[in-house]
Amino acid sequence: MWGYDSMDDRWERRKALQASDEWQAYAVQMRPLVDRIENRILIPAPFFRHG
Repeated sequence: MWGYDSMDDRWERRKALQASDEWQAYAVQMRPLVDRIENRILIPAPFFRHG
């Protein structure tokens, strides 16, 4: 599970990851091993306190 400060933070990090040559090389090797990928955006419960 990954945590982000905001959806904009998530977007920028994902964009940087996709631009990474190292990530692209890893993704090519990983793809045959992946059957399914699922993304879910979770919102903390009102009683959750960070830190």
